[in-house]
Amino acid sequence: MGGNNEDIVLHVGDILYDDTLRDIGILIERYDSHREYDDQPDSHVLVWRTWWIHAGEETYSEFGLQNLVAMDVFKCYSNVLD
Repeated sequence: MGGNNEDIVLHVGDILYDDTLRDIGILIERYDSHREYDDQPDSHVLVWRTWWIHAGEETYSEFGLQNLVAMDVFKCYSNVLD
């Protein structure tokens, strides 16, 4: 699925493959990690909850996960036809 970060659209149920660790994961949930800070603007970061066969549960920011796919660190196999 590689390519530019902004071209990568992730979906619940997509399968990830980490060639380095030889682990298989699935995208379970996408949510907004809203945080409030004193004297600073609120933060809204889209986060993906994933489950890996060997590593177990992990979370990634959407931007970070898109970068990992774009750099071919993870291969992404989508269950949604574009």
